[in-house]
Order: sequence, then C-alpha cells, then structure tokens
Amino acid sequence: MVLFIFVIMMLEGPVLEGEVKRPRFWVQLAAVVPALVILSAAMVWVRQASLPAFTTILPEGFGQPLQMAQLLLGDYLFAFELISIILLVALIGALALGRNERKLPWK
Repeated sequence: MVLFIFVIMMLEGPVLEGEVKRPRFWVQLAAVVPALVILSAAMVWVRQASLPAFTTILPEGFGQPLQMAQLLLGDYLFAFELISIILLVALIGALALGRNERKLPWK
C-alpha cells in the first residue's frame, strides 16, 4: 500500500483546474454507513472470539538485536541480500518513473 502511494507521489499527475465538485450527501452516507456496520460487526466478532491466553514463557534474551543479526547475517543471509536487491531495483524504478523532464539552467 505504501509503495502505491509512493509511486503516485513520484508520478506527479496533472493538476485539475476549475471547480471541484463534492459528492452529494447521500453518496457519502452510502459509503459511511456500510463501513460502520462492518466495523462494528468485526468488533463484536473479535470481542466474542475465545482466544487462548498467551502462557508461553520466552527464553531469556529472546528477540534481542544480537540474535536478530545472527539470524539475518547467518542462516538467512541469501534471502536478506535478495530482498535488499529487489528493494533497490524498486526504488530505482520508482525514481525513473517519477523523473521530471525539466529544463535545467545549464542545458
């Protein structure tokens, strides 16, 4: 989701001129009421769900930065590097898509 917002921000679509029409009251109401009904139903469902209590005692030092580093740079080194390359390619692609062809003063 954040990537989509980032791409839209980088593309800088055209700015619409003129009057912006707001949706009518009934259209807004038709969007809000079902959302509230679904949200309230989800809240009731979560409250009524019988979730087991968390009784597991974690070992000493669980989740420490040193252990995370040992996992990422040990057992999962290939996956960690592969994801970093994919993210780098995605960033370069987003910058290439969002590049403006402006006249630079020295050109």
